Amino acid sequence: MSKMPSLYTVNGIGTGIYGDTLYFVFIFIPIFPLARYSLKNNGDGSYLFYGKLRLNNWQKYWNYGLAGLVIVLIIWMIMQS
Repeated sequence: MSKMPSLYTVNGIGTGIYGDTLYFVFIFIPIFPLARYSLKNNGDGSYLFYGKLRLNNWQKYWNYGLAGLVIVLIIWMIMQS
């Protein structure tokens, strides 16, 4: 891999690895998957990355559903005002 993913949070908002997937996290809760990696957890909070993998289908559907929900909420808020 040429570039390692950024694992950084500020006040619980940022990115984190859960299993083999990099997630955007809010209050340390994974919200949506950004990427999957072939990796080894060294057990001390560090990882050895081997390569990037494709997201699973359910992860893609989760992202599409979440984006759709945000769009519906924005439209609903515009119609309420």
